[in-house]
Amino acid sequence: MKKTLTLVLLFFSIHAFADWPIGKKRALINLSYNYYTVNKYYNGAGLKTNFTQGDVFTAQSIGLGWIYGLGRYVNLIVNVPLVYQSAIIEGSQLAKAGAGDAQMGLSFHLPSKTLKSFFTLKALAITPLYNNYQKPYLGYGSNGLLLGTGYSFGLAPKTFCALEATYTRYFADDGTGPDQIGYNATVGTQTGNYVYWIASFGGMISKSTNKAFSSNLGFNKDFDYGKTTLAIGKRITRTTTMYLQGFYFPFGHNAGEGKGGSLSIAVKIP
Repeated sequence: MKKTLTLVLLFFSIHAFADWPIGKKRALINLSYNYYTVNKYYNGAGLKTNFTQGDVFTAQSIGLGWIYGLGRYVNLIVNVPLVYQSAIIEGSQLAKAGAGDAQMGLSFHLPSKTLKSFFTLKALAITPLYNNYQKPYLGYGSNGLLLGTGYSFGLAPKTFCALEATYTRYFADDGTGPDQIGYNATVGTQTGNYVYWIASFGGMISKSTNKAFSSNLGFNKDFDYGKTTLAIGKRITRTTTMYLQGFYFPFGHNAGEGKGGSLSIAVKIP
């Protein structure tokens, strides 16, 4: 059960990348392909709206994550995405590719006496590996700090739940931040032949003095949204598990009606 939970929970923490300890001197590599597209958005009143001039925003990325156990309950986390964005913005077709926001930091896990649940604290530094000289922007182009807390536990045999909350601050030179609060709840279960079925609901609230909205969604700073995710996973070998997920944004304010999916493979070493 412990190994199963390790792989499943880690997959659903790609942003901050750890909800479960992996063990001292052990490592986990996660390689993922992600696709996200938007052709409508939720306006300031939360109403679904068409972009002007038929604008469309699409992002594809390859994520490479690495986790290393510095101690029994302490993980080092590194995550680097390679991003390709294509968009029609204000009637002009644009595209840009490059490395995105790298994340690096630590997660600390406080186990229960039975080791069937963990309370997690984490801190990650965010460093942009790009510049914003031209649209579409790959992100805010600012350094940041992510602080997170979570609680992971077993609901029943072969069934788990993970709860997470994060606070992220971007240090923009003009003082516009933003400040972001993220939340997520995940429930998953294992069926025969090491197949995992997982459902997740989460979202983000982002606040900034910059209230401007653009169809270049990666640069908006004042918004909120909810996100639902369904996924299936399959253990390929004792140390390798593959996941396929689909997601949709059912509501929001100044946020895209996003939809897409990802394919991920997690390899535990040794």
